[in-house]
Amino acid sequence: MTLSGSRTASNDTDMRDTLVSMGYSKGYVRRALSVYRKNYGQQHYDLSIIAEIITRLKIKDKLKGYKQCENLLHSQPSIVRILTDMDFGQHQISSAISMYEVMNEMLFD
Repeated sequence: MTLSGSRTASNDTDMRDTLVSMGYSKGYVRRALSVYRKNYGQQHYDLSIIAEIITRLKIKDKLKGYKQCENLLHSQPSIVRILTDMDFGQHQISSAISMYEVMNEMLFD
């Protein structure tokens, strides 16, 4: 979302409604307003700053997801051991690992 200039609102509900009407999810709006209040107070909200906070939160969440995928990829022997302990056959385990690798490539490409 692009914003032209900055706009202020003096209450949570107005700012929350404005951001949601712009297409931001309620969860990100809630988190961004919390970050904003901690860093800037809550006298007047600046829409452009809050939008930037939301963008940064989305990036942070994406990176966290990638890190979890990366950690899972590095723990492939552990996954094989767990699936073996759960009495999955070698063919099922190989298929599951292959499918995971394909899905992982799709996410990172």
